[in-house]
Formats: sequence, structure tokens, C-alpha cells
Amino acid sequence: MECSTKCLVKINYFISVLMGVISFCYDQQEGRIYNTPLVTIYNALASIALFGLVPLFFRLDYNSEFLHMNINAVLVVIRTVGLLATVIFNWTKRQQLLATLNEVHNIRQGYLQRWPLSAELEKRYEYTIRQKLVSGFLTITITTLSCFEYVKMQFELNSFYASIVTIVMCSFVHLVMMNYFLFMAHLNVILRAINKELQKILIFSTHLWQLEKSQQMAGNLLKSKYCQMAQQLEELAKVQHQLHVLGNRINCMHEIQSLCIILMVYLVHLTMFYMTYLSLDKPQLLSEQFSLWTWLMVPLVLTIYYLDLIKFIQGIVEFQELSKETGELLGECQPLSPTMEVKLEDS
Repeated sequence: MECSTKCLVKINYFISVLMGVISFCYDQQEGRIYNTPLVTIYNALASIALFGLVPLFFRLDYNSEFLHMNINAVLVVIRTVGLLATVIFNWTKRQQLLATLNEVHNIRQGYLQRWPLSAELEKRYEYTIRQKLVSGFLTITITTLSCFEYVKMQFELNSFYASIVTIVMCSFVHLVMMNYFLFMAHLNVILRAINKELQKILIFSTHLWQLEKSQQMAGNLLKSKYCQMAQQLEELAKVQHQLHVLGNRINCMHEIQSLCIILMVYLVHLTMFYMTYLSLDKPQLLSEQFSLWTWLMVPLVLTIYYLDLIKFIQGIVEFQELSKETGELLGECQPLSPTMEVKLEDS
């Protein structure tokens, strides 16, 4: 992995620990995940501090005459629900998450020792991670800058406390989703590698079948080749099944946060449509509520936000698509043999 990619992963890790998004230690060299008393104590204090956002709910104006202000209030509530759900999850499902991530690491290491990644897959994997982390950090930064005025106005806070609340509310859910994306990216690269190996096996089986049909290979040598191929298929199928189970488990752990993201996307759409209408019908009203700086930020915020969202969705959906791709490969071209070996057929 390139130095720039490692640096981005480390930055994401340290910010996530600092914000209380994750409650474990990560050894990037060994890939090991573990607990320490210091991190546990800090995460407990951070969790208590995050619950301090709950009283701010009562300062929100839910009865504004302007739809976009009401929607923004709901967005704040949804962000906070996602935040509190993560805090609760960090303590109720902590050991399960640690066990799952360590199991993923062990399976990855076992697979890579048997089938090292090609340079193409390694490059694609790094590019995907680097691109998502960069877009994620940009999204957090510009979202925080654009929401500062609204938070300061709604919660009636001074600039210092408003900036802290804005940073926490705008970055927390995005950090959760960035870590979720990284978890799935580790699975996806191995699933893609499995499909590449499966393609090689299918091509090799066709070649063996042609040799057997033309009687250029027969006897024990041919049988040993089929047995080797069956053994490889069995090992690949076992790894894929384990990754599929672990991937579904990770997906279940992030259901509430994912639901919050989906709701936020729809509400952002609605807000933008309504504010576009207001800017055409009552431009003076919006200019009184928001500064020129905020208006100039809106196009940039939306562009980077949606680009980051697309990358996130692609990474999550890719997990299911790669599993389907395996079935499609076997459906289009099954291992060929006029006298199918029992072991190969079972695999």
C-alpha cells in the first residue's frame, strides 16, 4: 500500500477514535484489532459528552413558517439519532464487531498467502480507498462550513460552542459511513480476486476437457489435474461463503446509520427544491436568513456531497454484485469434463 493511502487511513482512524466513532485500537502493520483500557475510558467519556447533544433538541424550531427550516431541524434530529445509535452500538456490540473484523483479517491473510493479489487488483483497491477517503474528508469539511450559520442561529449558541456542535454533528455520521465503507472494501477486493481465480479455473477446465477429448492427456495425470482443480474450487467456495456471512453481519451492524443516511438524502433533495423555488419567488427572504458565503458554498457542497454518496453506494452495493457475479460465471461456463469427477462436481 502506498504511503499516501496509509497516511489517509491513519488520519481517518485517529479522527474516528478522537470523535468516539470507534472504540478499539488498530495496528496497521499487522492488521490486528484490540482493546486497551485507555481507549475504553476515553471512549466512555466521549460517549457521555455526545449525549450532551440531546438537550439541544428542545432548542430547535419545529414550527417555523418556512419549510426549509423545518426540514433542517429534522435533519439535525436524524444526524443526532445516527450519532446516538453508534454510541449505543459501540458498547452493546463492541465485542461482536472486534471478533468480526479480526475474523475478516484472518481470512484475508489466509487467502493472500494462497493467492496473492494481482498488481491490477491491488492498484484498484488502493485507488478506491484513497478516492473515498479524500471525498469523505472534503464532504465533512464543506458540510461543516456550510451548516455553521444554521446551527448558530437555531441553537442560539456563541461562535465557539456553535463550531464544536457543528463539527460533531456534521462529521460523526460521515465518519461512521467512511469506516463502514472501509470494512466492506476489505471484503470486496477478496471477492473480486475470487472471481478472477474462478475465471482462470473455468478456462483451465475447458483446456483440460479439450486435451481429454483429443486424447492428448489421460490416466492418472488427468485425474490429478481435475482433483487439483476441485480442491481449488472448494477452497475458494469456502472463503467466499465466510466472507458473505461476515459481510452480511457488518451490513446488519450499520442498518440504523444507513437508514439515517437515506432519510437525509431525501430531505436534502426536498430542501434544495424548496429553496430553489424560494430563491426565484422570494430572494430577499433567503438573503436575510443566510449570508452570501453560505449561498456560494451550496453548489460546491452539493457536488462533493453527491460524488461522495455515489462512491459510498457503489462500495456497499458492490458486495452483493460480486457474489452474484460468481453465480453468473458458473452459470455461463461450468467446469467441463466428459467424465465429471465426483470431487469436482461436489465443489
